[in-house]
Formats: sequence, structure tokens, C-alpha cells
Amino acid sequence: MKHQYKFLILAMLLITVITVFVWDRNNVTQEIKQVQKKINTVEQKLRDGTGIMVEIEKIQQFFSEKKNNLITYHLSGSELAAEIKNLNDLSKKNGIKMTNIETYSQDTFPPLNDYLEGDKIPLKRHALSFQLAGNFLKIGSFMEMLEQTSTDLRLEHCSFFLDNEDPKGVIAQLQYLTYAEDNP
Repeated sequence: MKHQYKFLILAMLLITVITVFVWDRNNVTQEIKQVQKKINTVEQKLRDGTGIMVEIEKIQQFFSEKKNNLITYHLSGSELAAEIKNLNDLSKKNGIKMTNIETYSQDTFPPLNDYLEGDKIPLKRHALSFQLAGNFLKIGSFMEMLEQTSTDLRLEHCSFFLDNEDPKGVIAQLQYLTYAEDNP
């Protein structure tokens, strides 16, 4: 009988050890699966994120191209006067009246140089605004011709109003930007 008790106790211990081993293995397997899911999720995010670096490089290249392109636009005071004369001639050629010519000498450039490391943009941005009165299509033709002929002016704002004095006409309020060298 003593041997039977010893055998039963050993059998129970063996069954208990096997049960604990199986239970622990199942827990470890569950943890491994959870960690594997997390790893797969992180890998997927990394795969998706590789496109972000390409996008960042494209944006940096685009910024660099625009910055270099912007540096090529600059206008001195005499060139601005010649440009205004050109605007007057172009408006007369298109049969429209040009009024309220205003130039803003104050720099309107956003403070980009405060955020740039290395090369600074050596430019100041100035505004040139005026009104055109006449036929809507002729004003549109004026704007197209100006866009084609002037490399120094960039349209910033355009708005149209009905002309109270001419029932068939409109008044266009235009604002163009021009750039000048920043001489510190």
C-alpha cells in the first residue's frame, strides 16, 4: 500500500507538473502572438512611413527651387518706374483706364529668414496696386498680356466691381507683388 500511495502521489505530481507546464506554454504562446501582432503593426507603420521621407525630400526640393527662383526676381526703383510706364502703355493699348496707382515701399515679405538655417533670402517684397476701369474682357486681356510680358510682377489680389459711371463696364482692383534686393 505504501507503494500505491507513493505511486499515486508521484502520478498526481506528474499530472500537476504537466498541467502547469501546458498552462504556462499556452500563456507564453499567447504573449508571443500578441508581441508578434505589435511587431507586425509597427512594421506596417514603418512601411507606410517610408513614403513620408520621400514626401519630405520632395517638399525640401520644391522649397529650394522656389527660393532660388524667387531670388532671380528683383526690381530696382528705376525698373519699377519703367514697369509702371509699361502698365500705363498696356492699359492704353487695351482701351482701359488705369487709376489709383500706389506703390508700397514697406517690406511685406513674411519673416522667412527668421526660420531659415544657412542661406537667407536677400529680398524685400513690395506691393503695387492700381485700378482698371473698362470692359471686363479687355481687363482680362490686359491681365493676360501683363502675365506674359512682365517677369517681375506677380498677381497677389484681384477683385471686380460694377462701374457706377459706365453700365457696361467694371472696375478691377489689382495688387501685384514685386521684389527688390535687400541691402542690409
